[in-house]
Amino acid sequence: MNLRLLVRSSLLLLLAIGVLTGGIAAQETPASGTFTGVVDVFNASVLVSSGVVFDISGVQVDEHFTLRTGIPVEVSFTVSRGILTATGLTNPSGATPGHGTLRGAVDLASESTFVINGLSFDVSGVKIEDDSLFKTGAWVEVAFDVTGGAFTITDIEPYDDQSGVIIGRVELLEIPRMEIGAIPFDIASAEVDEDPYALEPAALVKVEFRVPPASIAQASSVDVREPALAAGQEDDFKRVILAGTVTARDDDSITIAGVEVALDPSVRVDTDVRVGEPARVTFRPDVTTQEIRPTRVKGIDDIDDVDDVLDDRGDDDLDDDDSDVDSPEDDDKRDDSDEDDDDDDSACSEPDDWTAYHVRSGDTLSRIASAAGVTVQAIMEANCLSSANLIHTGQTLFVPRDIGGSSDDDSSDDDGGDDSSGGSSDDGGGCGDDGGSSDDGGSGGDDEGDDGDD
Repeated sequence: MNLRLLVRSSLLLLLAIGVLTGGIAAQETPASGTFTGVVDVFNASVLVSSGVVFDISGVQVDEHFTLRTGIPVEVSFTVSRGILTATGLTNPSGATPGHGTLRGAVDLASESTFVINGLSFDVSGVKIEDDSLFKTGAWVEVAFDVTGGAFTITDIEPYDDQSGVIIGRVELLEIPRMEIGAIPFDIASAEVDEDPYALEPAALVKVEFRVPPASIAQASSVDVREPALAAGQEDDFKRVILAGTVTARDDDSITIAGVEVALDPSVRVDTDVRVGEPARVTFRPDVTTQEIRPTRVKGIDDIDDVDDVLDDRGDDDLDDDDSDVDSPEDDDKRDDSDEDDDDDDSACSEPDDWTAYHVRSGDTLSRIASAAGVTVQAIMEANCLSSANLIHTGQTLFVPRDIGGSSDDDSSDDDGGDDSSGGSSDDGGGCGDDGGSSDDGGSGGDDEGDDGDD
């Protein structure tokens, strides 16, 4: 089969689609899907599989897969303006060649033709019971077959997984506009829960949202989880976490739930991040400029998992720093965590003129530090804490003055004895293997635990 002829035919088809969809605004969010076919021909930049042409110039290839003519291949891809761009190549798992699925926004719809992100499909043989699917901008999920280069839909349903979640502190509030991590949201029609705290700049919130095509993110709910920061109070939650389904990805950016995030080479992107699957981006303030920027992208099981960041920060696998990939030495530290805690106990002896305080329900390190008249960092260093979030009820901390609930007996119970040395290894409140760096330092021990769980 002649590759040049196939590519030329594909370009002519795309040109025809462009004429058909003339005047339709291009969607900001590409469609995404998978296609199983047989490799017809390929080179370094183009793959033709069962008559479908893909751009593979920036593709990620499964390490166990070798591309050869005549073999089955499953292609993960995105579609923008009718151009199919492969994002992954792997061995198919029993799917029928010439069959695929696609999720995207409707450009144009009639009883015989659907155009999704510039790609035209024949729907004349499908009974469509939901009239809402004919609406421009509606998100749909379709199953399709390809025969002789023609795309035919075999099933079409509404697609409801374009919602996302973001957690962070409010940077700008000019109703109906709100910004979190420099990402704008329209909260005009959102259900806002201000009990018991008020929605205002610096309040920590969880926002559920959707991004209509070519539009600002529309918040459906705003849950105020912590009050705005009091004057002079240090913030112990320095992250912004964005979670949702990955709808597009390349070397320079990733689109999650319709929100495009620019990525530079310093951002760590885990290997489990794939188009069509849920993931989250962690943002942190730059040490020098304090500008919020992405530091890590990670695949997750469910976007609802981000609730754990707020509800149980100490044990959540998302409650992590964004350090580099673990070294063998890091693995050894986790494996020998008990020995490390014993070795570091001597480094966490009670500072001169300080006293013991037992953590109570509802305490945060910032509140304890404020009551004691010192910084969070000073409390962390004195107690060998690897993260400001890893404290728990009953834990013993050293503070510079009596703030209530203190005890002169450092070994009042088993828990207190262990905690006075920095907390148990399970809770992560003890001397971190990283030397007790701060939460926003980029190498906290809680990230090591996160990566170990993964």
